Amino acid sequence: YVDLQVEKIETMIVNIASDEDVALAVINSTERDSDYDRLKTQSRVGYILNEYMSISGILAVDLIGANGGYFHVGEAPDPMPPTAGERERLLSRVAASDDPVLWLGVEPNANPDSPAKLVISAARPIRRLDRERGVLEIAGLVVVRSNLDVMVERLADADFGVGGYLVVIDPAGRIISHPDRGLIGRPAAEVLPVLPAAPRTTELRIGGEPVLATQVVSPVTGWSIAALMPMTAATAETSAIATTTTIALVLCLVLVAVAGLAYSRTVVTPIRRITELFKRSRDGDLALLHPVKTRGRDEIAELGRWFNTFLETLNERHRSEVALRESEERYALAVRGANDALWDWDLRRSRLYLSPRFGEMLGIGPDDDVGSAQAWFSRVHPDDRRRLHDLLDLHLGGQTPHFEAEHRLVRADGSVVWMLARGLAVRDEA
Repeated sequence: YVDLQVEKIETMIVNIASDEDVALAVINSTERDSDYDRLKTQSRVGYILNEYMSISGILAVDLIGANGGYFHVGEAPDPMPPTAGERERLLSRVAASDDPVLWLGVEPNANPDSPAKLVISAARPIRRLDRERGVLEIAGLVVVRSNLDVMVERLADADFGVGGYLVVIDPAGRIISHPDRGLIGRPAAEVLPVLPAAPRTTELRIGGEPVLATQVVSPVTGWSIAALMPMTAATAETSAIATTTTIALVLCLVLVAVAGLAYSRTVVTPIRRITELFKRSRDGDLALLHPVKTRGRDEIAELGRWFNTFLETLNERHRSEVALRESEERYALAVRGANDALWDWDLRRSRLYLSPRFGEMLGIGPDDDVGSAQAWFSRVHPDDRRRLHDLLDLHLGGQTPHFEAEHRLVRADGSVVWMLARGLAVRDEA
């Protein structure tokens, strides 16, 4: 609301100061103008400014020329123009400000017959180009006076509880609105301590009384509003609130306890049971594992069903491992009973596996190179290599059902031993 009021007045001042007829009237008028010229210009300016007087809260608009010209529209139809000293001080004050609109502050209304006892004024310079120096200079001012009571009464309607109130402070640090009308217009620093910025609320002491206070500064206009609440008013209903809160807290604790018991029975206990069964499965104690009972279709029941599926898979894998171990034992017994050497040739990586029995037949140790096909073929007797290659190619080419060849191998000590080699190619889909 304060932003809207401030922006309304500032927009009005900008529009008036930007009006070409108004600017020319201020620039061209002097205090030496004849009564006729002054009345004629006053009539033209009044016609332009009267449309702004319908805005709520606006009391008067003054045009003050740097060369002594003066025009007035609004309350007090026959005001005294400012003296030369007042005009110079006002022009210097506006010139020293960087703000496009300078708020001049609160002052008593010059019209004793007006119901508005206090007015707040704002000013904006009217500039003209000095063609000789090529700079803009202030040729005059637009001063708008508005009814401060409109803003104060509206803010007084804000309900902050017993004893709570608002204080409005303009960018210059002056109090614009306060329940105590005698403080309006005074510097806020003389009345209030340093106020905290929102959203932080701080306890302060004003007139010896503890007060909760916070302040919001408008990023649009730079005006600020302080909200103040006596501590006694803020804590008046604390006892009732504390009792209600205690009862509510006890009820909540009871509900939490009941919910906790239900949660423990329906969630925690089943999860703990399933966790214990998982630990047993990790330790390999399958004999003590058994399916869990599941009811319903919630997440816990779904977890139990998945555990039962896991248990079935685990038991099936255990049975497969037992069968595989028995098969491997039978295979190892058969190999040892046959007293044959085994070999496995990986054609893709050209790697050759020879069983320990092969090393015994050839008289080679575990550190000798027997891990490649090239090492194996190097031990084949030179007269048998060609035929051995041909028999391998026939089988790998699919022309014989299996590979079988008798050939000689050279042992580590240089002696020759006859071997019967058999093999079967394992093929993929290609």
